[in-house]
Amino acid sequence: MNPIIRSMVRETELSKNDFIYPLFVVPGTKFKKEVSSMPGVFQMSINETVRECVEVKKLGIPAIVKDDEILNDPSTRKMHLRNHLVTP
Repeated sequence: MNPIIRSMVRETELSKNDFIYPLFVVPGTKFKKEVSSMPGVFQMSINETVRECVEVKKLGIPAIVKDDEILNDPSTRKMHLRNHLVTP
């Protein structure tokens, strides 16, 4: 098949560059608790968040979003996303 046609009809492709890693930071130290409605996502104290960021960077994920504000108010989601997006 022609490469141009193949690129036009192929399925959606995702890479690690398409992802933003969510981080929910809470006060305290040595705290890490899974968010019940989001398996594999955790509320973490700052020391645990720093460790998580090191791992995220090793995975090559290009950005994180911190706090839970972006999920709480759909009417201001874009504003919150701009204020909480962190890239290396």
